Amino acid sequence: MQRNVEAARLHFLTKAPIIISGGYFLDDEKVNFSDKAADFFQSLNINASELILTRQGTNTHEEIVSVKPYITDKNIWVVSSASHIARIKLELGSTANSVTYFPVDYHHNGDTTFFITWPSEESLQNARRGLYELLARVKYKLLN
Repeated sequence: MQRNVEAARLHFLTKAPIIISGGYFLDDEKVNFSDKAADFFQSLNINASELILTRQGTNTHEEIVSVKPYITDKNIWVVSSASHIARIKLELGSTANSVTYFPVDYHHNGDTTFFITWPSEESLQNARRGLYELLARVKYKLLN
């Protein structure tokens, strides 16, 4: 949700088109992510003509492949989870002319005070996300 809200905010400021990638990976396998996101943007009075939907991709690599025709040699903005930006940079390479990143969905409040306690469910979930991102980057490096 944070990604869509930030993309809408940027669109309202600049009227830049919104490129939506993502295919069938939601809980309901009959629902396409791009279509669902487009419904959200249209509920905010963003015209369908200002949305570019790829309707493809079930992972970062596939989504970037699906948007390449729209971003090659362009100046683009990328809105994504803060923990996901490093992997997107790896995958994008030099596809776009220039890229400005707008990270959202931070999983850390910046407080680095050390203390010992039982981990919360949220902390365990954040560690899982961090490990997932790290392993995805290792996979990218090994395969490319």
